[in-house]
Amino acid sequence: MEASAPKAAIRAFSLVVSRPKPLEIKTDKLADTKVGDNFAQTLVAAGGVTPYTWTLASGKEPAPGLTLATDGAITGTPTTAGPYSFTVDLKDAQNPPFTKSQSFTLTVLDVPLTVKTDTLAQATEGVLFSQALQAVGGTMPYAWTLEAGTLPAGMALSN
Repeated sequence: MEASAPKAAIRAFSLVVSRPKPLEIKTDKLADTKVGDNFAQTLVAAGGVTPYTWTLASGKEPAPGLTLATDGAITGTPTTAGPYSFTVDLKDAQNPPFTKSQSFTLTVLDVPLTVKTDTLAQATEGVLFSQALQAVGGTMPYAWTLEAGTLPAGMALSN
């Protein structure tokens, strides 16, 4: 048997190559938060080629107690009040990647100082008494002082 000639089929295709839309950071403002509150806000981007990678341009945290994840999530529990400015860098998945930078200001509000302890435990004469007082808000460390009145003989308020 004689080998048959290879068969071929030809078909014309048309291919359209489009450029991705320009990379942009859609988040323009961060929500205010308070010292001690859980904070979570994710930065939003558009254009370019996903997945995106977010980093801090300055290398420092957005605010004490908060971090920026590579997916754009800013999370944590802020520990210190104040306005905090930082810059993020956004890279897309193209080779070479498109990049975009943007500065943000995050305001961490102070929580008013409040004594959380409502009542003291019962004390017994001649028995060692100790109770820690609890407070929330303000800025630690706290300094405790006796505002009015006097403590029973042999008792003292420590700082």
